[in-house]
Order: sequence, then C-alpha cells, then structure tokens
Amino acid sequence: MAIAKLDEIFKVIDKKNDLYLNEGWKSLILRGRDQLSDYAAQIDLLFSETSAPSAVRWPLLESWLLYNPEAEPIGVLIWNDQALVAAGLFALHHKNLFCKITKIGVQGEPYWLSARDQFSGDLLGEGLIKAFQSIKKPWFLCLTDLPDTDPVVSAISHRLKQSEISTFAYSPQLWFDRQNGLNQYLSLNTRSAVAKAKNRIKRDGLALDMQWSSEVYEIERSLDEIVLVHRERNRLKRGLAILDDPLEAAFFRETVLTYAKAKKIRLLTLRLDGSLAAFAMGILDRDMLWIYANLVSPNWLRYSAGTIINAEVVRSVYSDPSIKGVNWGAGLQRYKMSGDVKLIPAVKLMGWSSWPTRLAWLVREKIREGRGKARQALLSSKNFISADKNQKKNTENSQSRHWLLCLFSYEYTAGIGDAILSLDSILAVL
Repeated sequence: MAIAKLDEIFKVIDKKNDLYLNEGWKSLILRGRDQLSDYAAQIDLLFSETSAPSAVRWPLLESWLLYNPEAEPIGVLIWNDQALVAAGLFALHHKNLFCKITKIGVQGEPYWLSARDQFSGDLLGEGLIKAFQSIKKPWFLCLTDLPDTDPVVSAISHRLKQSEISTFAYSPQLWFDRQNGLNQYLSLNTRSAVAKAKNRIKRDGLALDMQWSSEVYEIERSLDEIVLVHRERNRLKRGLAILDDPLEAAFFRETVLTYAKAKKIRLLTLRLDGSLAAFAMGILDRDMLWIYANLVSPNWLRYSAGTIINAEVVRSVYSDPSIKGVNWGAGLQRYKMSGDVKLIPAVKLMGWSSWPTRLAWLVREKIREGRGKARQALLSSKNFISADKNQKKNTENSQSRHWLLCLFSYEYTAGIGDAILSLDSILAVL
C-alpha cells in the first residue's frame, strides 16, 4: 500500500482539535474509523519502524472495530515536517453519562503507543490528554497490555493528575542462548512426560502426525477443526466458550486469516489417527514466536497431546536461528513455566477526568466486587444445601438445625445480592 501524501492543510472536522506545535511540528486528533483510515498506511509504517507488536497493525485494529461497532476510535498523530513520528490509537465506549477509554483490540494481547524518540513521545502524551479533554462528558482511561518501558505511558501519567500505573500481567518467555543447549529450555520433567505420552500412543496403536503450516490455504483448511477444539476445551475448563458466539467465532477466523495473509502465522497441528488432538498457533512477532492460541482436544487428554505439542514448539523454534525465543503470552499457567523462562511484565494505565470521576469509578468497582462476592456466597449456599440433601446418614435433629442454618445463609446472601444489584444499577449512571 502506497503512503498517502500529506495535504498542506490537514483535514480535521473539529478545528479545536487541530493542535499547532513548534514550527515544523503538527498534531491531529482524529475521531472515527474513516478519518483514521486516511492515514492507515503511514500509521502502519510507523508501527513497523518502531518495532510495535504484530497485534498492533491497522488491518487487525480495523477488524476489531468492525466487530465492535459501539466503540468509537480516536487517534492522535504527530508529524515533524512530513514524517509521522508518533501515534496513539484508542477506543471510546460511551456509557450513559460517562465514557470509558480503552485500547483498540482484545485484552491480553500486546499493545503499543508509537513514538520515534523521547521528544515525540512527550508530545504524544500531551496530545492524548488534549484528545481526552475534548470528550464532552466525564471519562476514565483503562489501558492494558503495554510494555513497562513505554515512554508515552510515563508522559501521560506525568501530565494527568488523576492517574496510576500498575503491573497488569506477566508473559513467560524463553529467550534462547543456543550455547546452553536445548535441555536448558525443556525441563527434565517435560522431556520425561513427552516420552511417556508417545510410548502410550504407540502402545495403543495410534498414528501420530505433527506438522507445521504457514500457507494461507493450509491454515484456512484447518480452521473448522481449530474452532471446534477451541470451543470444546474452553467449555471443559470454564463451562462456556467465547467462540460459541457466532460474532466472536467470525472475528477469530478473520484475525487468523489476516495474520496468515501477512505471512505471520506458524501453525503446528498434532493429529492422532487423523483427528486433531492439539494445536499451537504462533505469530511471528518481531524476533519472537508469540503463541496466539494453543489448546488440546478433551477427547485426547489421556495422551498428553498438549504437552507433546508445546515441547515441539520449543524444540522447533530453538532449531531456527532467525527466531530468538518463544513468548507464551500473558498468564502464568504451569506449562508456560517449564524451562529457563523470563517473566516480562505488561502494565496498566488508569486515568480519570477529575477526582469526582475517580471517586465514582472507585465506588462502582467496589460495589461490583461486593456483588461478585455475594453471588459466590449465594452459589456456595445453594451447593451446600444440594450436597446436604444427598447425605443419608444424618440424624433428623442435626438435619433440622443444619437446614435452618443453610436456609438462613441462602436468604441472607440473597438479600445482600439484591441490595448490591440495586445499588450497582444506581451507580451505573455515574
């Protein structure tokens, strides 16, 4: 895609949002997907040249916006002469009497605010605050998945009085020093588990087939099976699957194919007797392989298909000198901690338009937290009563007192839950 030439007079719908800086510098606040699309090629070039994560590219961000039409994109772009030197993109979620500001994209995936140097980063931080102040209602900012060294985050926090930075998540990563040998990154326990699993597969007479794919048609051909395994595994683990929602499933497919068309995907599949038992979908992210999704089918758990495929990911990437390591993604699951891992933090930036807004947000969050605890207590009471019904050896007297306690607990927690829900509905308008 060719880079569009900049007009001498920039197109800005609201001239109050046209920020004039020092001579040779210019900043624009753009709102809406159409305005941002006009500068998509320049934004992507900046993202690429500032080593932004693969998840932060305009085709992926635009896809998320198409599947989340209630979110209004807003961006601040800064030029030095004709060169774009900084860009920050956000999503506005308009709620009743306030506005929530988030990243564009899925929480848990890395995000980025691009700036070529410290000075342009400071200007971007200043411009972003002006953009937030242009919102004509109370707002709060909740920006996650940013690198802890991001200078733009520091610039925003420094200028915004009501703000705070905290660690949001850790990503376990294997950074290979190939002089240490592969066993440094595949623990003895993992190697032993893989050997036992393969022996069990062989003993039961199953055909094992593992293959890497990177072509679009290969990945597209596997998508139906991948979505099925994704759904079944999440139903087993969490009781529900996000891909049961047709829109979420369509968004997942489009995201995968967008990565594939950009030659970013490395897909590893493990089949037992021709059935997909596990998969690992890696995205080439700068000089790392970021594991975008890896799941095992519930039908093949007894053969430890997930352990086999994760070990193969490490072994294969280690053998490719063009890739520096494996990024398992956010979260501290046990399988990610095998080998000589480094925990790379991502931060969350919170900000509020004023201290009353911050206070209202804090009260609302506390109410939601209390509501969650009340619901959990209510569920526990129900489970407790149900379990008690199945006990056959209790005496009649003890049952009577026990049931009285349980019913009191049930009614008590139900009352708390109703009160919290009522109060939460009132605070929702703050």
